[in-house]
Amino acid sequence: AFSKFLSIVKQVARKCKKHVAFIDRWYPSTKTCHGCGYVNDAITLRDRTWRCPQCQRHHLRDLNAAINIIKVGASTHELGTIRQAIACNCCSS
Repeated sequence: AFSKFLSIVKQVARKCKKHVAFIDRWYPSTKTCHGCGYVNDAITLRDRTWRCPQCQRHHLRDLNAAINIIKVGASTHELGTIRQAIACNCCSS
């Protein structure tokens, strides 16, 4: 079922002339400080927030992970800086 979903995502992306990037499922997106790159191996599933001991940045676990995932995807396609965009109807019809 999940592979079918991924197939549909790739198909829609191709139709809309967009890139799809996949990252390793074990990439430590939650544990990596998106500011300085420090990996905090002490983070557990119960930790919802944490402070980077290297740069002192405060992280919300899920937001930090999302930022890291975007960065990895962007670097995979050599896209440079990623900025937020509003969804469009490019594929509607």
